[in-house]
Amino acid sequence: MRVRVSAILLLLVFLVAVTAGCGGGDNQSNQSGGESQGDGKTKSQGGGKTKKGRAAKEVTTVEGTLGRIALEEKRITLRPDSGGEPLSLRFNPEVAKVTVGGEEASAEALESRSRAEVQYFEREGGNREGGNKVARQVNVTSDAPPGADPQSGGPTG
Repeated sequence: MRVRVSAILLLLVFLVAVTAGCGGGDNQSNQSGGESQGDGKTKSQGGGKTKKGRAAKEVTTVEGTLGRIALEEKRITLRPDSGGEPLSLRFNPEVAKVTVGGEEASAEALESRSRAEVQYFEREGGNREGGNKVARQVNVTSDAPPGADPQSGGPTG
């Protein structure tokens, strides 16, 4: 009798460990493709595989204000609305998608102090100079940061 109980317990522990390691069936609440974290970030599950058989990258979306735009250095910075340190992102103008006001645009249309939503992923492998965050898409939503006077470019109040 004790052998059967032990075997059943061992089987249950094994099943719990296996399902906990693979996400535990949280997919029902995440069918929209993103999981809101309430701090201006949305994480998308990076399950599946790409065409070349590599694991798909987990994409993070952050809203904020564009800082430095250095196209020749292939770098941009973003000050997140959620606060914290500005994000320094690798940005390849030939690969990353850019939209301004919902219309597709070139990378030259990006301007500092513009409000934007940036989708990026973390590149694996070593600590590259300047970080491993790679911008995939930049959506400029407006020209002025929140609380700024559009006429003068400075804060209101």
